[in-house]
Amino acid sequence: MLLKMPAQKKPADKIAELQDKLRAAKAEAKEAEQRQFAIIGAAVARLLENDAEFKAAVLPKLQASLTTPRDKTAIEKFLV
Repeated sequence: MLLKMPAQKKPADKIAELQDKLRAAKAEAKEAEQRQFAIIGAAVARLLENDAEFKAAVLPKLQASLTTPRDKTAIEKFLV
């Protein structure tokens, strides 16, 4: 009785599979980074709302660093 060897993937299939894995890894890394920034942003927002000393020290620097109108509008709620 002859044993059959498992079918080997073609090089093009191997390349496509590796590219898919790479894309998935990059997407996962990007999502993790976005989650991290969301957590940090929420913590900074809480500090700006609740800690007057932090607000006095950080808010002017935040205002100076923001360049887009959307970002400036987002920070305006802390100016009260």
